[in-house]
This record gives sequence, C-alpha cells and structure tokens, in this order.
Amino acid sequence: MKVHTVLGAVLPSDLGRTLTHEHLSMEFNNFYRKPPNQIAHRFQSGFTLENVGYIRQYPYSSKFNIVMNDDHSKHAVYNDVGVFKELGGGTIVENTTIGLNRDINFYKSVSEKTGVHVVAGTGHYIADVQNDTTLDIKTEDLYNLMLTELTEGCIDNPIVKAGFVGEIANFERRAIRAAGEIQAQLGCGISFHPHRDPKAPFEIIRLYTEAGGRVNKAAHC
Repeated sequence: MKVHTVLGAVLPSDLGRTLTHEHLSMEFNNFYRKPPNQIAHRFQSGFTLENVGYIRQYPYSSKFNIVMNDDHSKHAVYNDVGVFKELGGGTIVENTTIGLNRDINFYKSVSEKTGVHVVAGTGHYIADVQNDTTLDIKTEDLYNLMLTELTEGCIDNPIVKAGFVGEIANFERRAIRAAGEIQAQLGCGISFHPHRDPKAPFEIIRLYTEAGGRVNKAAHC
C-alpha cells in the first residue's frame, strides 16, 4: 500500500524520518479571548521581549499567536521545513483538518520547494470551530466526505488525496464512529486529539473500535 502525499503516492519506504503531528498553516480565530483590560495594550503588536511573557500567560488573547497562515508565518514554515530536510527529515504529517482552514495549495508549495513529503489529513476538528451546518451532518455524510477525500480528492483541491483521518477530538461522537468505519474499510491511519479530559481517550477508542476501527492504526496526539 502506498501513502498519499500532496504531490502523489509514495512507497512507505521512501517516507524517511517522519514528524507525525504538525500544522504548517492554520487559523485558531474561534479561540480568541479578550485579554484583561489592564494589560490589553500588551497584545497590540507581535512578539517582543516586552510582551512574550503575557502571551505565554494568555495565549489565546494575542491575534498574532492564533493566526498561522499569514505571510510571515508561511515564510517561517518554508525555512523550518527546509532545515528539517537538511537534517535528514523526510515527511511531515499535516494534521490541520476541516474547521482550522486547511490549505492544501500551501502544503503542495512547501513540499515542492523543500523536497519534504507532506501528508494531508481529512476529518473535522472540534465542535468549537465548526459552523451549524457542519454540526448537523449525519454520520453517513461524515463517512462519505472522508471516503471521498481519501479515495478521490480533497474538497478544496480535488487532485490531492488525503492520506489519513486526522485531528479528531471531542467533536461529535458520530465523527469518531465515521472514522472507525472508514478505517475498517480502507485501512488508513487515524489521529485523535483527546484534549484535557483524562477520560476522553478511553471513550474515543471505545467508539472507534465499536465502529470497526483497528487499535493499531490509531494514534492519540
């Protein structure tokens, strides 16, 4: 079985050293929180020595910290992935899925310019970043969307196939069940992101296996 990257299918033996959970480009705008009034002025600019401590304390209060798809961020990604290649890196598994502004064209550009394989994921991120229409999707429709992206092409770039189902968190149990059904049919890898609830990994894996998913094909990141 070959692995689908954004530039085409490759043999597993050609992947090389692999980073299994990265985000080359994404938006976290839905998580923005206003900073305390008395220190709000500290968040009006980018990262500086004067404000980095405040940003660490209130990471979702800096708009510069939750947008990772502007020109500055993309330039940094090209550089970082280039260094990864120089140091022997071979593949990046890109876990940005629906709800985080996935950018297949940018992933292709990164792969073309650096020579690093990039594997794009399908699936949906948590409910907090989804619109009402997406939250109402039935299990079979979630399944069909993932099946299409894995076997035919991504909805935002039909010539690129997703290589795995990624970044599923506590968004809708039906999304996890759909992922289990897809895994059972296609044998693809699945990446779960259980967040902070210590019981979440156990519930996720239960739902996943009940739907037919294989445990040895699932990763908790």
